[in-house]
Amino acid sequence: MGDDVLLVILAVIALMNVVATVAVRSDEYAEPQQKILQVIIVWVIPILGALVVLAVHRKSEKPSGTYRRTDDGLGDEFGTQRPFAKSIADVVDGD
Repeated sequence: MGDDVLLVILAVIALMNVVATVAVRSDEYAEPQQKILQVIIVWVIPILGALVVLAVHRKSEKPSGTYRRTDDGLGDEFGTQRPFAKSIADVVDGD
């Protein structure tokens, strides 16, 4: 029974290392030397190395495509403020 538990633990560690290696290899922004170093860390320090690499290579959530709404109580004052410079129409009308 002890051998079976050991095999399961080793299989989980190996699977976690493989997943971390795939995450490193699929990183399009990392330089080749950085990828090599990360893969070495994953396999030399199996559990901790894989956890660190997987935490760093988490996929960010997909952007919503909309701006974040903020309600600061001030409202949208952009359209109500007077412009810094006068327009040509203001100068001609004498405003």
